[in-house]
Amino acid sequence: MRVTTTDLFALHTFSKPLLVAGGIIAVDNWIDAKTNTYQSTLNYFPDQQPEIKLGYDHQHDTDPQWAHDQLAFLSQADDGTSQVFTQSLLGTPAVQRTWLKTGVDRFLWAADGQGWYLQTHESLAQTSKFPHATRLTRMHIQANGSGLRSENTQTTLFYQGLAAADQQVLHQSAHAFHLVAATDDCLALAFEPDDQFNGDQSPTTTTELFDLATKQLTPIVTGNASATSFSPDGQKLLFVGDPGDGTALADTLMIYDRQAQTYQEIFSDAPEVGNWTIADSQQNLSNVWARFVDDDHVMFLYSLAGEVFLATSDLAGHWQKLDTPTGTISDFNNDGEKIAYTYTNFTTPSQLWANLGLVADHNTAWSKAHQVQTPKAFSFPRGGYHIQGWYLPPVAPAAKHPAILSVHGGPHGAYGNIFFHELQVFAAQGFGVIFSNPRGSATYGRDFLAGNLADYGGEDYQDLMGALDYGLKLDDTIDTKHLYMTGGSYGGFMANWMVTHTDRFAAIVSQRGISDWLSFYGTSDIGFFFGNLELGQYQLDGSHRDSWWHQSPLAHVQNAHTPLLLMHSEDDLRVPVGQSEEFYTALKAQGSPVEFLRFPDSNHDLSRTGLPNLRLERLDAVIDWLKQH
Repeated sequence: MRVTTTDLFALHTFSKPLLVAGGIIAVDNWIDAKTNTYQSTLNYFPDQQPEIKLGYDHQHDTDPQWAHDQLAFLSQADDGTSQVFTQSLLGTPAVQRTWLKTGVDRFLWAADGQGWYLQTHESLAQTSKFPHATRLTRMHIQANGSGLRSENTQTTLFYQGLAAADQQVLHQSAHAFHLVAATDDCLALAFEPDDQFNGDQSPTTTTELFDLATKQLTPIVTGNASATSFSPDGQKLLFVGDPGDGTALADTLMIYDRQAQTYQEIFSDAPEVGNWTIADSQQNLSNVWARFVDDDHVMFLYSLAGEVFLATSDLAGHWQKLDTPTGTISDFNNDGEKIAYTYTNFTTPSQLWANLGLVADHNTAWSKAHQVQTPKAFSFPRGGYHIQGWYLPPVAPAAKHPAILSVHGGPHGAYGNIFFHELQVFAAQGFGVIFSNPRGSATYGRDFLAGNLADYGGEDYQDLMGALDYGLKLDDTIDTKHLYMTGGSYGGFMANWMVTHTDRFAAIVSQRGISDWLSFYGTSDIGFFFGNLELGQYQLDGSHRDSWWHQSPLAHVQNAHTPLLLMHSEDDLRVPVGQSEEFYTALKAQGSPVEFLRFPDSNHDLSRTGLPNLRLERLDAVIDWLKQH
């Protein structure tokens, strides 16, 4: 059976594994076609015993946490708000523990296991039939997925004991913060950027320690890094991110020592910390890329050559890779003795593992019933680098068949050894798929990662065309008169660039792509710092404009001849819909073949976490456009 667009509803993915007494708990995620929603529940896998379904409503159960032999998690209460619940591992009914009017955004167990720290965020604006203007004074005024960043909000930190009446407000702030870590005497809070920016206008986060005894906040680190966890003794705080001004591109690990009041990198020659492979099937991941193992060691994810591994390191930076299956480790946890992690590869949607043993795979029947293609890896030298790519052959290819060049987003993400539903659908529809990681992609080191800066559409474009040529050599049954191209975000920029720089493709689909860097600077939620980092510093005297304009597809629109389908989400604030509007208008004005497909109630993340019915409509539209040409 071939993979179809609707198989999106058949797949299950694991996330947020948690080691508990006698087994592992993981979140089981899926998409429900009838309700058009993403759903999740908890599964407990006792050692050598059948799994037990846990959770409250078995639709919104997530974020399991374990302390003092007690399980707590978030779920949707009967009033529709997100609240904390507890439950026995025997599967007895869950017990609601919080009743906050605004719901719980984030929670952590108190160190003694007698309660929880809760974080909530609410708007203080009065709802009315008569709308009012929104006053903005900060630099960062909007965020993709949430809209305008209103300044009339309040974030509150609560303590909730085991008894319902045992509740107190610990801290309130008009500046948004996130509860990120807890130890016995303090909490780590990460305050979002407001008017805090470094020299190149990159947003910074200030991490502050909240003293539970004095209720006082002490700033400790300001920068582009996020705290993940305290050491077991509570004296050190682990950070993942950029140790400097936000221009390093690749993340690394830092340690803040509370006693010495020092903040320093762990590694002198760091791997690329984190999971940087791009896909469309993994849901609800913790995105916690590093954790303490004990007071002197940490465990972390790192990305290399299109794969994601687990490693451990001492605090002096002596690290070693752990023995795990080849592919992508998407999420993990540890208890100092055992490791639990979620895993995927090109042909495996999602599995739960413990150490080197497979614990569960909820897609076994689906995998056996479907023809899932394995890509052929290739690599070729170009411009001082080795460009890695893959060719995914079509299912039951015809004597001559079409092929698609697919370009990932980012640009500082990467294709890799991870299950990608969309690419499998292309192969099932009879297309060969060529996909690669041009310079600027992650997982190949810092020099490669910075290889496209101030050169968008230059050597990165040549890398992609080189990958296309190499892929054609791997399959002489590809019909070179029916080559196609598609991509989203950076891939959408590259689609717009290719339609104005080559006539090799029979048709192109551009998804959420940039066409004009100059307008992007002032309209995107990240434009004012992303543009500086990627293209060169914005200059008040306008001296940057020639370079930025030259790297804009709109500047070359007169060269466009290839039939183009523009696809964009109405609520995209990362690459605003105006980018496609500008390009569409220019193409129409000169008579170029172009159509424009707009998606309501959708943002920049449509292809990954958007409304399920629109995800199917998007993918069907891509296939239909290419087959028409």
